[in-house]
Amino acid sequence: MAASDLMRVVAALATVAALLAAFVLLVDRNRPGAVGTRREHARLVDGFNRASVRRLTIARTGAASFSLVRQPPGGDPAWRVAPGDGAADTAAVEDLLAAIDLAESERTADLTPTAAGLAPPAVTIDLDTGGAPLSVRLGRADAAVGVFVAVGAQAAIRVGPRRLLDLADRAVGAYAPSPARP
Repeated sequence: MAASDLMRVVAALATVAALLAAFVLLVDRNRPGAVGTRREHARLVDGFNRASVRRLTIARTGAASFSLVRQPPGGDPAWRVAPGDGAADTAAVEDLLAAIDLAESERTADLTPTAAGLAPPAVTIDLDTGGAPLSVRLGRADAAVGVFVAVGAQAAIRVGPRRLLDLADRAVGAYAPSPARP
């Protein structure tokens, strides 16, 4: 192959690469992340303050619901499990509250509640903050690394972090304090 032919091939490849880069920058970046979704990067539970939570009730499909109740300041332990009056593992409760507080959603799903696993939800977390009650309903896992979520009375079905489902979809024993280690 002659040097001039090689230069033409390189020039043609460079042109194709430039056209592809222009396509990605101008057209493809505005495309939704997946079929049937819209990009909307935002906090999953807007205005949530974990320090104001007095009680959270977890209801899981096929299991009895239970509550985690914050004790008055200085109470030991800081959280109790109801029904009953057993101590709750503060770290486990705070981990769930932090997951709710820090959860972000990058997209809204164009699905029916049934298709998202929200009719009925797999897990419901009802939060009592002293104000209006707040409900976080978790459905089935989406195809990526998230879970379909509905918050409060909002009709939108959003995709939140799968970690939220992993933390909430646990038996009451997961919130029991670990036995003391020698």
